[in-house]
Amino acid sequence: MGLSFRGHDESDESNNRGNFIELVKVAASLNTDIDNVVLKNAPRNLEMLAPSIQKNIVKACAVETTKVIIEELGDDLFGILVDEPSDVSTKEQLAVVLRFVNDREFLIERFLGVVHVANTCSISLRSVVESLLLEHGLSLSRIRGQGYDGASNMRGEFGGLKSLILKENKSAHYVHCFAHQLELTLVGTAKNHVDVIWFFDVVSDIINVIGSSCKRRDPLREMRAMRLAEAINNGEIKTGKGLNQELGLKRPGHRKNARGIMTSLCSFDFAFILHLMIDILGITNELSLALQREDQDIVNAMHLVETSKKRLQLLRDDEFEELLEKVYQYCYGHDIDIPKMDDIYVTPRRSKRRAPQISFAHHYRVEVFYAIIDLQLQELNTRFNEINTELLLCVAYLSPKDSFHAFDVIKLVRMVEFYPYEFDSGDARALSSELRNYITDVRQRDEFQGLRGIGDLSQVMVQTKKHLIYRSVFLLIKLALILPVATASVERVFSAMKYVKSELRNKMCDEFLNDCMVAYIERDICATISNETIMQRFQRMRPRRGELP
Repeated sequence: MGLSFRGHDESDESNNRGNFIELVKVAASLNTDIDNVVLKNAPRNLEMLAPSIQKNIVKACAVETTKVIIEELGDDLFGILVDEPSDVSTKEQLAVVLRFVNDREFLIERFLGVVHVANTCSISLRSVVESLLLEHGLSLSRIRGQGYDGASNMRGEFGGLKSLILKENKSAHYVHCFAHQLELTLVGTAKNHVDVIWFFDVVSDIINVIGSSCKRRDPLREMRAMRLAEAINNGEIKTGKGLNQELGLKRPGHRKNARGIMTSLCSFDFAFILHLMIDILGITNELSLALQREDQDIVNAMHLVETSKKRLQLLRDDEFEELLEKVYQYCYGHDIDIPKMDDIYVTPRRSKRRAPQISFAHHYRVEVFYAIIDLQLQELNTRFNEINTELLLCVAYLSPKDSFHAFDVIKLVRMVEFYPYEFDSGDARALSSELRNYITDVRQRDEFQGLRGIGDLSQVMVQTKKHLIYRSVFLLIKLALILPVATASVERVFSAMKYVKSELRNKMCDEFLNDCMVAYIERDICATISNETIMQRFQRMRPRRGELP
């Protein structure tokens, strides 16, 4: 469904009649039974080639695909991930992804649909979300987790979409997308330190000057390839899938003098901040990639954030000398002058008489190294303050890591109060007893040792039939899994939309767009649906001149 259906000229004389007809021709050439009844051999009023027929076929695929998803969900609870960027024709689209635990107790996220919204105020968004859910037999009352980005109309405390849903359903708890918060921490650091601002300005100018001309880019590629081959031969860098790829940045749209750029590029300041940012972005990139996994649970995400903070703190406390040595080696290899660290450092564009008497060593260690890492840690602590809310702290006590080291009966009983629709007020005593039996049981079972997160715990509970014994505990685990970690899944919807609705296919109607995207994004499900099922769905959609065999 990622291919265009129709061509500009679908006449019999055309060499390219569009993907749909061309695929029918290929299928007919491979199967005599098909060749006997399609195209020229079909009745002229029953060729099944009209645009409306093509849309009906896609509709049938989308309906059957969504039907499988809804059956997979069943009557269980779920979370929603929502995002609303615009498409290539500048129409605002609202995409909804369901997050739930399937009948095999695997955490999955499934695309439900995309809807055009003329008004992006929170009331309109709530109405669209509710209508889409009702269309598939779902309701707001079954939501147990909401995940959006940081837009005020989505996460506003008083009038946002999450607040409107919470007014109707107190158990539909909201979690701000972890990946989005991480992005904000990086942006915050880049905006609040003058050296980092200067560094990224230089990088942008380099990309702009070199990227604007293939004559400049080709020599750079050749030089990089030569140095890369030499480094590989010397064993200086690793090789493997995905490594040493050519990357680029978006051109910022302005140019500066190449001589000034070259001066900055060949300075010790640039080399030092370059290596520091590689280390910092390397730490946060691992966190970013982990957060975008579809099966990531909230407990693991919280641990990953804490791990990143600890790694940054270790970088600050113990790795300055190691970083400085890497910078020295880089400068030796690129003929960059290295300042004497004991000399007095003078801040550029500042009077020498008023400048503080500090050494180069103090400047690079304190004013650059410590300051940038401290800003990054401060931003992480500020942006991820939501993980300190009571619900998420209670969820953390379900973690199976280190033989359930974090397990706390009192905190988990408190978690019940956040889900009044699943637990009665009188269930606390019974749950406390069940939790104590559960933890005594699982700590002595080998199957529960070495688990990475509550997703693994859920699956082992089913494999060992413990979910039938400790039903309330298992329900707590499922509710924790439903809480969203990141909106990466729903953001991938709009990446997929670029294939389905491109610059050359920007006039698609909203319904056809939704049908194509359902079949394209959930193609693993669509591929399992039999041709017979699709044909019968297609036949029932409207009265037709002929009956399908």
